[in-house]
Amino acid sequence: MKRSATLFAVIGYLLIITILKELIVLSVMIFIVGFYWTQEHYRKLYIILMLLIILSVLSFASDYSDYDALESHMITSGLIKSYGVDYQLIIDKQTKVLIKKEGEIEIEQGYYHVEYEKNAFFYQNPNTFNYKNYLHSKGFSDVVKQTEISYKLIKSMKRFNNTFFDSFISRLSQTKHYAYYKGILFNDKSNIDKEVLEMFQDNGSSHVLAISGLHIGLIFGFFYSVLKVFNKRFRRLAACFFVVMYVLAINMPISSVRALLMILLSVAAIYQNRKYDLLQTLGFIGYSLMLFNPYIIYHTGFQYSFVAVLIIEVCYQSFFRSINSYFMQLLLLSVVIQIGMMPLVSYHNNQIHLLSFIANIPTVLLIGVVLNGLLLSFMIPSMTLLHWIDFVFDVILSINRWVYGLDRFILELPSPPFAIVVLLYMLLFLFREKKHRKYLLVTAVSVILCWCAYFSLVIEVYFLDIGQGDCILIKRGFTTILIDGGLETDTDHLRGVLYKQGITSIDYLIVSHSHSDHIGGLLDIKDMTRECQLFYKTPNELEPAFNSLSYKEKIAIDRLSSYNLKWLSFDFIHYPSFNELNNASLVAYVTLYESTLLLTGDIESDVEDMIIDQLYEVDILKVPHHGSKTSSTEMFVQNVSPEVAVICVGKNNYGHPHQEIVDRYEQTDSSVFKTQNGCVKVYIFPFDNYFVKAFN
Repeated sequence: MKRSATLFAVIGYLLIITILKELIVLSVMIFIVGFYWTQEHYRKLYIILMLLIILSVLSFASDYSDYDALESHMITSGLIKSYGVDYQLIIDKQTKVLIKKEGEIEIEQGYYHVEYEKNAFFYQNPNTFNYKNYLHSKGFSDVVKQTEISYKLIKSMKRFNNTFFDSFISRLSQTKHYAYYKGILFNDKSNIDKEVLEMFQDNGSSHVLAISGLHIGLIFGFFYSVLKVFNKRFRRLAACFFVVMYVLAINMPISSVRALLMILLSVAAIYQNRKYDLLQTLGFIGYSLMLFNPYIIYHTGFQYSFVAVLIIEVCYQSFFRSINSYFMQLLLLSVVIQIGMMPLVSYHNNQIHLLSFIANIPTVLLIGVVLNGLLLSFMIPSMTLLHWIDFVFDVILSINRWVYGLDRFILELPSPPFAIVVLLYMLLFLFREKKHRKYLLVTAVSVILCWCAYFSLVIEVYFLDIGQGDCILIKRGFTTILIDGGLETDTDHLRGVLYKQGITSIDYLIVSHSHSDHIGGLLDIKDMTRECQLFYKTPNELEPAFNSLSYKEKIAIDRLSSYNLKWLSFDFIHYPSFNELNNASLVAYVTLYESTLLLTGDIESDVEDMIIDQLYEVDILKVPHHGSKTSSTEMFVQNVSPEVAVICVGKNNYGHPHQEIVDRYEQTDSSVFKTQNGCVKVYIFPFDNYFVKAFN
């Protein structure tokens, strides 16, 4: 087979995804299909490589699980050393904890006795950025702020003083754009203004402010040019040596490692008189990195870096090689890369600038001037040279500000289904394998048909992890129902979560009651609820926040006994309203196919006693009032007797959920889930079947 490494990398990637998502049956199917696709004389190698990937996944997952199983209050010792602008704590030469620097206090490198609270709190919802997996992709088990860790020096390890390097940093710090140069040279973006980072990201040119494959190529080219007095063999080896030292010094960002390995393999191909195949090389490097750390697939740098090179190789070989004009090649390739990256960019960022190539082309050209100038200033101590570099970078900023100002060309897009994104790039990855195009087409059609069947039949119920508050999303096909929205935030958190589920508008909105931890987040998504029908219970409409909501029609449920869709029905429980809003919550049974969900808002024991005769056993219960001790009476729990009890709760000072309440549900054989540990998603199928997945 011409590009076996390409196929092995794709199958390995799919195996890692399915194993980490615990889709074991699908993993077995992928393994079998990959074995069938592999030519007979490669099959033994295929089995060995795939088993190595599987063992690596299980080993890494076990190591991180062992760390999670430790006591939350960690008292240990280990080596603390720098990690870019931050620090890393290395325990037992294996477990690594990232220490985020805060303030101006430096930590001296050495062995320390340390004490901290482990497992930082992060929101965990489907398709959203998973910081825990991101940490794992960089080899870290946990992260802690410098101010939240106590450390006592046991043995110091003095840093080697490099006067020449320190003088270069001193000169660089006197420039106007020192914060940007730290990102370009050392992958340190901590001092770059967040608005500028957002501008470059929206323009699609953020890769120039960090160490990307472009930088590594430019650095290799710089050293190769500087050493031109020597023969080509020595120049290549010397340039490779300098680039290797550079990548090691900046803690080996994923994109730089990929670019470095590609350079090393291309140089090796020259010395071996072998043809350099970019796709084969890309597959070999991808497989090697995944074997070294399977969680690397969750690193956006890994995804962007490999997809960009894939698009460049396929499009250049297929369309642009015959174009003689370098400028036209650059222009067309930039446009094609933007189009090709669109599924991945929209999946992660949910917006695309249609004119990003206008900023990208001059930015890429000029960043080469800036980087070469910075490298030259390292060897030639000249402030005049640095001032010229400042001027060039001013031009880069001006171009990006102008393009960023054309905000009418920015499209906001919901995240496409992850399976479709993977399928698109898998097809592109294997595009050149003509022998397998028929099988790829069959696979693609099968995946799309399965996804369409799932999309039209399966009801998804999300108990979203949005902090201390309630937010429940029910979705089937293109119909969406949102129940509450959690707290109002400064970051449009709910909007981002909904976009990640592929949702840009809400069809039905249900407000349980008008407390801020239920209605606040809805104020952030008014544009998404303009055409919705709003259901509520009086007297909640008397609250100012309620009247700030956006909707097409509002319906008081006081006169409704039920409301039906084809695949869902609401049966409302009526009781006299209280002035206290918790006990004015909307209570309803939701029938989803043959499964039943009970919504309870924040009702307390008074209301539970009042409606006790209207209660019956349910499959899924939204536990009242975040698991407060003032609700979930013994009689209520016995009458409802849920198979699954979900407590919507986040970090709080109220003691929610109370352990006595959790125990009460568990004593009735209920499976208890808490959204503070991550989103709880329920997949509901026809014929009285459902499946619960906790994203923790």
